Amino acid sequence: MSHYKHFFLKYNKTVILSESQSGKILDVNEKVLSLFNKSIEDFTNLKRSDIFPQKAIKELNRQLKNSKDPASTDTFIINKDGVKVNVEVNSEIISEDNKEYLLDTISVKELKQTYPEITELYEAEKLVKESNVRYKTLFESANHAIFILKDDAIIELNSKALEMFAGTKEELLGKTPYDLSPEFQPDGNKSIEKAQEKIKNILKGEAQFFEWQHKKLDGSLFDAEVSLNSITFNNEIVILAVVRDITQRKHDESVLKQSETKFRSLVEESLVGVYIIQDGKFPYVNPRMAEIFGYTANEIISSKTVNDLTYEDDISIAQENIAKRLSGKIKTIRYTFRGKRKDNSLADIEVMGSSTIFNGKPAIIGTLLDVTEKNKADKEISKLSRAVEQSPASIIITNTDGNIEYVNPKFCELTGYSAEEVIGKNPRIFKYGDTPRIYYQKLWDTIKSGKEWRGEFLNRKKNGELFWEFASISPVKDNDGKIINFLAVKEDITERKHAEEELKIAKEKAEEMNLLKTVFLANMSHELRTPMVAMLGYSEILKNEIENQNLQEMASEIYESSLRLMNTLNLVLDLSRIEANKEVINLTEIDVVSVAAEELEFFRYLAVRKKLQLKTYLPDEPIITLLDERMFRQIIGSLINNAVKFTNEGSVSLSISKEYEGSDKQNVIIKISDTGIGIPKNSQSTIFDAFRQISEGFNRTFEGTGLGLTVAKKFIEMMQGTINVESEFGQGSTFKIKFPVIRRFENQPINMDQSQMKIEFHENKIEDGIPQLLLVEDDQSNAGVIKFFLETSFKVDMVLTGEEGIKKAGTKKYAAILMDIDLGTSMSGLEATRIIRRIPGYENTPIIAVTALAMRGDREKFLAEGCTHYISKPFKKEDLVNLIKEAVEQSKEKDNRFSG
Repeated sequence: MSHYKHFFLKYNKTVILSESQSGKILDVNEKVLSLFNKSIEDFTNLKRSDIFPQKAIKELNRQLKNSKDPASTDTFIINKDGVKVNVEVNSEIISEDNKEYLLDTISVKELKQTYPEITELYEAEKLVKESNVRYKTLFESANHAIFILKDDAIIELNSKALEMFAGTKEELLGKTPYDLSPEFQPDGNKSIEKAQEKIKNILKGEAQFFEWQHKKLDGSLFDAEVSLNSITFNNEIVILAVVRDITQRKHDESVLKQSETKFRSLVEESLVGVYIIQDGKFPYVNPRMAEIFGYTANEIISSKTVNDLTYEDDISIAQENIAKRLSGKIKTIRYTFRGKRKDNSLADIEVMGSSTIFNGKPAIIGTLLDVTEKNKADKEISKLSRAVEQSPASIIITNTDGNIEYVNPKFCELTGYSAEEVIGKNPRIFKYGDTPRIYYQKLWDTIKSGKEWRGEFLNRKKNGELFWEFASISPVKDNDGKIINFLAVKEDITERKHAEEELKIAKEKAEEMNLLKTVFLANMSHELRTPMVAMLGYSEILKNEIENQNLQEMASEIYESSLRLMNTLNLVLDLSRIEANKEVINLTEIDVVSVAAEELEFFRYLAVRKKLQLKTYLPDEPIITLLDERMFRQIIGSLINNAVKFTNEGSVSLSISKEYEGSDKQNVIIKISDTGIGIPKNSQSTIFDAFRQISEGFNRTFEGTGLGLTVAKKFIEMMQGTINVESEFGQGSTFKIKFPVIRRFENQPINMDQSQMKIEFHENKIEDGIPQLLLVEDDQSNAGVIKFFLETSFKVDMVLTGEEGIKKAGTKKYAAILMDIDLGTSMSGLEATRIIRRIPGYENTPIIAVTALAMRGDREKFLAEGCTHYISKPFKKEDLVNLIKEAVEQSKEKDNRFSG
């Protein structure tokens, strides 16, 4: 019984343990043996009624029945010598293993304190003197071995001695104490030397009481307590030795000591704080409690009170609960208060304790836990729980077998099932249709491997209605990484699926109609062209042969109208072939200069009629490149035709030049400009779309189908070229076409392969200490302003596209680059920046984003993509100049640090 052993160690009083119902005595402690002058064997089979008067037992039982508190009464006991001893008995019920026991604590009111051995010695000596008969009786009936020694040898002994040493009287008489001892005592001293020393002391008149290890005649050892006194026997001074076998007691003490050690170790190493409170202080705390409050155990024990470790607002609560336990109103209590740590931070402390006796005074013993983090976690769990409960998405939690353990209210609302109906079921009960088994197998393989799975399901509600869900299913793992659950978050996408289906049908229908249109136009080509040949041929003959001026003008109108109709037909058919991917490119080497000039001449008559000037700016030498001549002529013709058509006064000009990109690439640049009506900014993004014009519908003021620019752009792109427009409404337009210069011996046009691009450059020396900048800006008006701002402080090279910027950066090392982000139809400024960063030497060069994009988050995006600085349009001159100077200076300092 570990529980009652605890009390035996705890109380320094006389204690008896007995069964609650029968009253049978189970155990007594050493104090009981001393009080009654009995051995432990004397209490075997005794009951409480054999020790206490019946009246006292009834009174104690009455008190215990009516109250949970301990019972107390004054009574008496009779010791073995028949002496009446007045005592106070305190009784309490203790429980263990669902059994109840009675613990009686006896306090002696009047008792002469003597050692049992000395008492027996005193009585034996007295009886020897008074009566030989009485001596013999006491001597033989003693519970301990008694020897009479003379000259170290045994001359008399009692029956208990024979039993204790396992021998006969004849075998033991004449033996010395060291004959009945091992050679050495447990302390390492020789038995003979130590025994002779004890005998000498007793003969000097010094009574001896000590522990000894004896040896029986069979050689076995046992522990004993020995009392030595000198007495007169037969008119001689002899030694009276009383030997008490304490083997069992030593064993019990060892067991108890081990138990105490284990208990102390358990308490000292416990993860729970343990404390004792007495008079508002802490006579004991374990290391964990000290750690919770940020002190050492010695600091709390030596100088801290309960109030020192309690938050001011909670002191009254703590003191009230302590008082309740000490008064006996509440035996055990559990509550939470706010503790104050050494650093004055607060901790939520959950404490449990009960009243006890410590060093003879009332105290409280208990445990405490720091539940600060637990309370925080509980709050977080509560928030998460509310979030799940109120989530607009369906949430399902299953076990590892896929059986449902939890669903949120949204799930019930969507499916029509209650939580009780689906808990323990598998989600397959919602399955509808013939989804392939492999689909679900892949799902399970994914989530069981610890990954998230995303996909769609067609499921069925409780009422049979079908609905689509998009699900995200992921594993839930414990602290060891083991999968313990699966979490499914589902969104109802039924409406979206319906919309997608409608869009799909509409798309298929549109594609079908577009295909029908293309097939129709292709089939109609022959039927339309045949009569057109006759119309053009006859009208031209009539125009040349008829002399009547009026009829000649009519023939001319028919001819021009036929040409216009033929041109429209060609455009429609070209577009249909492009969309049907049936347009064939026939690349040949052509002289761009001569072919373009020829096309221009076709429109001279029309220009003269409108009193327009036709201007040309052509190089002296031909520019030869691979192009489809038919396509190229149609491109130039469409652009010049538009220029003449939309210009009422002024001029139309054609300019051709060659442009170099690095050392390995050349481009031919063709510009067709006019002084016509121009194109509004809001229409420039749509002029290349099919059937679009500046003026449309009933407000249309110019003839045409709106297909010329559409077909021209598609032809240009098919031949690896680009086209863009610069225009101001009412001030004219300029269309710029760029083709790579490629000769027949070259395999193919140079392709901008960013992953394989290798660029070398020579370090650009700063002349006269003036940094050189590269400006990448597709808007020429903006570029002119920026260049004007910077020309007094920097030398500026300007390009219009990202591709040109990359090539330019490869020819020299610039101190900084000004990069427009939106570069029209070419690659974006960010794409160009990423490629330039890969050019050796440009890893840390300042690249300043100069852009009209100034929404929230744009600046951070540009800096993250490789730009080092940012300035938004419009800006002041001094702001731009200062920013560039700062960026260049920072770059120099960084280069100096690395080079140093």
